[in-house]
Amino acid sequence: MARQFGTYSPSVPLGITWVESIDLEDSTGAPVDLTGYEVIAQLYAARPARDPDTGIAVLDPVMELVTAGAAYSPAPTWPVFTAISVPTPSNGRVLIELDVEDLWTASPNNAKRKLFWSIVLVNPTGDVRIPVVTGVVPFLRATTMRPPL
Repeated sequence: MARQFGTYSPSVPLGITWVESIDLEDSTGAPVDLTGYEVIAQLYAARPARDPDTGIAVLDPVMELVTAGAAYSPAPTWPVFTAISVPTPSNGRVLIELDVEDLWTASPNNAKRKLFWSIVLVNPTGDVRIPVVTGVVPFLRATTMRPPL
């Protein structure tokens, strides 16, 4: 059964490198041990329904942020960025750093856009995904225009 630990909804301006630090704690306030888990942040155009047994969303994300070494077979059809890291030893901290150029995937035309997200822990065998944080991420218009491609 999937468990959710909390909600978090950061506002992220376009045109910058997105840097975020999130601390995952259990009900007693102790850091969650993330040793052996992959961490994935999935961003969706609509709030996804999830399989009650596996916690896997039944809707494809707009984009996905993953820890280094995340493997897919076959590769997904949505953009995947290696933008998450977990300090060692695990202290429950999840670090997000998405490069400014990759962040434009959230809103390529520089329009304000609201995406639903969840941060998901994937167990070492890959068969269970536990959504630990959900929320809404408003992407705010950049004050400077995106350089031409």
